Amino acid sequence: MDRLQSVEEVKELHCDMFAFYTQRMANIKKETVFSLPVVQCQDYIRFHLDGHVSLTDLAEHVGLNASFLSTLFKRETGLSVTEYVQRERIATAKNMLKYSDYTAQQIATALGFSSQSYFTKVFRQTTGHTPTDYRRRYHHSTGFGE
Repeated sequence: MDRLQSVEEVKELHCDMFAFYTQRMANIKKETVFSLPVVQCQDYIRFHLDGHVSLTDLAEHVGLNASFLSTLFKRETGLSVTEYVQRERIATAKNMLKYSDYTAQQIATALGFSSQSYFTKVFRQTTGHTPTDYRRRYHHSTGFGE
C-alpha cells in the first residue's frame, strides 16, 4: 500500500483485498461444514461428556446404522467417534484446569474417566503435560480485581 500512488490504485487494492478475504472465508466455511447427523453427534457428545458415549447411542440418536455413521463421522471429522469424544473431554479438562479450582480427581469424575490415573495418562499423552503441570502453567485466577 505504501507504494501506491493514486486513489484509483488504493481502490483497486481494496477490491483485491475484499475479494481475497471473501474467497478465504468461503474456503474456511467449506472446510468446517458437517452433515446434520455429524453435527447432531457432536452436540450429543458435548452434552454427554460426563458418561459413556457409544457409537450405538449416537446411531440411535441420529437414526442411522452404526456402521454407516462411523464411516460418515470419520470421513467428515477425520477422527473416529472414540477419538473425538476423547478430544472433547481433554479440551474440556484443559478449560476446567485453566479456569476452575476443581481437583484433577473431580475433573476426571465429571468427564467420565474411569479413574484419575487413566485421566492423567490420557491427558499427558494428548497435551504433553500432567493435569497438575498444566494447571500450574496455565491457571487463570478467578478472583476479581487482580
